[in-house]
Amino acid sequence: MAAQPLFTLAVVADIQYADKGDGHFEARTQRFREAPAKLRAAVDAMLAEHAGDGTGGIAGSGGGGCGGLAAALSLGDIVDGYGDAPDAAARAASDLEFIAAELERLEGAGVPLRHVPGNHCFAVPRGALLRRLGFPAGSSGYYSAPLGPGWRLIALDTTDVSLFGHEEGTPNAAEARRWLGAHPTSEHPNAQTWNGGLSAQQFAWLRAELAAAKAEGQRAVVACHHPLAPGSAPAHYLAWDHAAIRAALESAPGTAAFALTGHYHPGGACEVNGIHYVTLEGLVEASTGSNAFAFVDFFADRVEIRGHGAATSRVLPLPAA
Repeated sequence: MAAQPLFTLAVVADIQYADKGDGHFEARTQRFREAPAKLRAAVDAMLAEHAGDGTGGIAGSGGGGCGGLAAALSLGDIVDGYGDAPDAAARAASDLEFIAAELERLEGAGVPLRHVPGNHCFAVPRGALLRRLGFPAGSSGYYSAPLGPGWRLIALDTTDVSLFGHEEGTPNAAEARRWLGAHPTSEHPNAQTWNGGLSAQQFAWLRAELAAAKAEGQRAVVACHHPLAPGSAPAHYLAWDHAAIRAALESAPGTAAFALTGHYHPGGACEVNGIHYVTLEGLVEASTGSNAFAFVDFFADRVEIRGHGAATSRVLPLPAA
């Protein structure tokens, strides 16, 4: 196997910082106040990797990438929010500023920083969030960007149709209410208020992006917050239209090769019709003294994930281009 990857991507999911006591959900603990120190350590490791001081890869892989990190990617939910507290909006905005500044140390070292929106992110209003995180001008939360040689990032917004970041009565919020009303959880376990999906406009954009990538001989890394395939997360964590998104990806065989998501903090992975779906473990639930982030090394014939702390290391073979 090739000793050096074509390029390396740094990834973190569900930082979910808030200045409040631990949370508990599904018998798991969310350590909100520990997030800044863990993120600082993760960014330090990413900066060391970018400078060529990484600790190496999976046994036999030959270590990290050439020429520094191609990008760093946050998979959403970088803050948690404070519910209906009177000062919730101001506190969430302060938390966003704090975490964004920590991540921007990467940009200061020349590492492009990419985000996808998560449901908890909308403790901050959508417009303010997208502006602060540097989404492309005019973006509705989804965009594409170049990665390393022969690859592009297609970043989806699975809160596009949801109850997050959309005022009541707006078309996206109304569509979300209709979707939930038509999909009882007894038949659709993912019909939960913490999930969401893509608008028709975003689906059209996704198909056009895949067609453009195929025409240019590129492969695509697809990234979004909500998991897209059974097996990568329990059914009640999946995006509302996960099957339709997978069908769109499968319509461009050999192009959409790999998908990265967050949202389900314990993580998971599966392969469906030749596409790998990986849910990265959430930093907010990493145990005290541990962490959760990863480096993703891209080769011509495989993707290798070098997990740190709670994040799982994986080797994912790719079909011939």
